[in-house]
Amino acid sequence: MTYLKRTIDNYKDLVLQLYPSCHIVKGYTRSAIYDTEKHQITLITNNVANALYNICGLTNKEIFSSGLSNEKEILHSIISKLLKKEIIFFSTQKEFHFLPTTQLDNNKSIESLILDFTSLFEYDIEQTLRKFSSNSPSVIQIRFFYRIQLNELNYILETIHRHLDVKAIEIILPNEVLNDTKLANIIDENHNITHVILWGGSTYENSRYKQCVIERFTQSLDILNSCGFVAKELFICNHKFYHDALRFNTCLYKKCAIDSKGFLRNCPYMPHSYGHVDNLSEKELLNILESNKYQGIGFVKKDNIKDCCICEFRYACFDCRAFTQDNNLYSKPLKCNYNPYTGVWIEIK
Repeated sequence: MTYLKRTIDNYKDLVLQLYPSCHIVKGYTRSAIYDTEKHQITLITNNVANALYNICGLTNKEIFSSGLSNEKEILHSIISKLLKKEIIFFSTQKEFHFLPTTQLDNNKSIESLILDFTSLFEYDIEQTLRKFSSNSPSVIQIRFFYRIQLNELNYILETIHRHLDVKAIEIILPNEVLNDTKLANIIDENHNITHVILWGGSTYENSRYKQCVIERFTQSLDILNSCGFVAKELFICNHKFYHDALRFNTCLYKKCAIDSKGFLRNCPYMPHSYGHVDNLSEKELLNILESNKYQGIGFVKKDNIKDCCICEFRYACFDCRAFTQDNNLYSKPLKCNYNPYTGVWIEIK
């Protein structure tokens, strides 16, 4: 494939193409181009989106062979800007291979597990993790809503390693539990810890130690209200997330949670529980995780949700089904302040 950088008028018989990593997502008032390689979202008008649909795959000669002079000037301006942004290009070939879509391991009932802990958590951590051993999640998040002792944290991490084959561990705990030295020691001893969030600090800090991203927040972690926020700063634009969002719920697909009282849920904040984990055998647990009722919520994608389905950001944000408008499974997330009908973010004071 040949990529040429000349003026548009010199491209002659070359074909205009959208880069394979770029995807047009149409919204109600405007559209967006997701560049999943550069992790960027470019906003465009719906008219520009329609024009791109019509001209991509055509030669330069075909694009400008007809139409009024003012239309040609508009097309020339659009193409020039998008060429500079490396969203489109001219090629000698009409056909090329797109990037393959990413698929999760469909042999597993779950891919991620959340474990919540308060000072009076009500489940047997050893027995719980043993029940997940034959269906080990790849990612586990452990959240502490109290000042856990270091020996308790080490015990939980040891238990995870003893029973599960986990690729990544995320830890959320109070800032006062770990100083820099203790935190470094834990990361040194657990090479699959990829993210540590420390809440309740004096200032916000973001750093990295080896394979681990470390964030310190000033806010407290509220067990009843620490999930479901939608904001531009939280958008994700990459190849895997985009293709997953086309097919699955971006929060709940193959996700499992044990709340601090020991109840099994799709998410710690979902109202429905499937029973207390201590009362479930390994087989009963697996049957629940593989059931249509449990798995079904993971297929409620953005295209199925009111308001989200016409939003240009729908394939870049984490969804939330725990907190929704009208408490309806197919309603817009309650904590989303974006209006896709006007294209305006509403400021919350």
